[in-house]
Amino acid sequence: IILFQVFPYKEIAIASVDDDEYEVETIVSHRGKSVRDLTFRVRWVGYPPSQDSWLRFRDVKELAALDAYIATHPSLGKLKLPRGKG
Repeated sequence: IILFQVFPYKEIAIASVDDDEYEVETIVSHRGKSVRDLTFRVRWVGYPPSQDSWLRFRDVKELAALDAYIATHPSLGKLKLPRGKG
């Protein structure tokens, strides 16, 4: 299980897997054409691109990195992605 915690005051995101924590550097790409099948390729701070992970929208929807990615990919705005907790 991957859990995300967003710290708005620092605008960083931490992904926690068991007792280890990983900071999201950026979202580098996406695939899927609907919210249901949308996944994002996440780059982790301190790790090479070979360690990128594909995560579901529901796992990244609260990340500041997603806001930055959407700003550069206007086509995602057409999907009316639900944001925030829940």
